[in-house]
Amino acid sequence: MIPTPFYLDWTFWTAVAALLALVLSQLPPLYVLLRPARLEVEAFDRIQVTHGLGSPNALLHAIVRNTGGRGLIVKALSLQFKRDNEDEFELPGRGYYQSLADQNAVILTSFTLPSMGEWKHVINFFAPLSSADERKLNEVKSAIRNSIMSKKRLLKNANTLVEAAPEVVAPAYDLFRRQFKWEPGEYEVTLNIKTEPKSACIQRKFRMTVFESDTTQLKDYAERYKYGAGVYYSDTELAPVFLPLKAV
Repeated sequence: MIPTPFYLDWTFWTAVAALLALVLSQLPPLYVLLRPARLEVEAFDRIQVTHGLGSPNALLHAIVRNTGGRGLIVKALSLQFKRDNEDEFELPGRGYYQSLADQNAVILTSFTLPSMGEWKHVINFFAPLSSADERKLNEVKSAIRNSIMSKKRLLKNANTLVEAAPEVVAPAYDLFRRQFKWEPGEYEVTLNIKTEPKSACIQRKFRMTVFESDTTQLKDYAERYKYGAGVYYSDTELAPVFLPLKAV
C-alpha cells in the first residue's frame, strides 16, 4: 500500500494551523509592529515651584508611554514657562526620583523606551548656573558660612541662631532679586520631550496661575538667608508652593 503524502493528510494541516494560531496569539498585531514610535504623556495636576537664591525650580510627576511598534530614545525633557505673554524661560529636566519615597534625585540622562514601554517619575527641572554665577554663588555661600561660624565660636550654646554680617548677606539678596521668576500672573507651561527618532518628539501645553500670596511665600525664603538657611544648607522649615496645572 502506497503511503499518503503528508501534504494530503488533513491531520497534519490541522496541527500546523493550530501551531500557527498559537504563535500568532503570542505576537502583537501586525499593525502595531509596523507602527512607528509614538509618545503619549500624562502629567499630575499639581506642579511644585520653588527656587534656590531666586533661580527657579519645578517638580512635576509625568508618565511617558511609547504606544508605537518601535523603540525610541528619550533624549531630554524640559519645561517652558511664559507669563502673561512676556518673555519665557526654560527649565531642563536635570534629575528624577526613582520612587516617590526617595529623598534624593538621580541624574536624568537619555533613556530607551521600548515599544509599549512606560516611564513614570517625579522630575526635577532647573537651569544650570553659568560659570560666573556658579563662582559667585560659591563665594556667597562661603562668606555667609564663615561669618556665622566665626560668631558661633564666641557663643556657649552652639545651637543658637546666628545672623551673618549684613555686608556678606547683601550679595545673596542681589542674586535672589536678579534670578527670581515666580511673579504673579497666568503662565503657559509647555512640557517638551525630545527623542530619537525626531519624529516622535512631543509637546504638551498646560496653564497655571501664580497668585500674589504664592509669590510672597516664595520671596519670604530670602528672609532666612542671613541665617544660612537656603544658602549653604537646606531650609526644611519652609513649605514649597504647589500650583494647579490644567491641560490645554
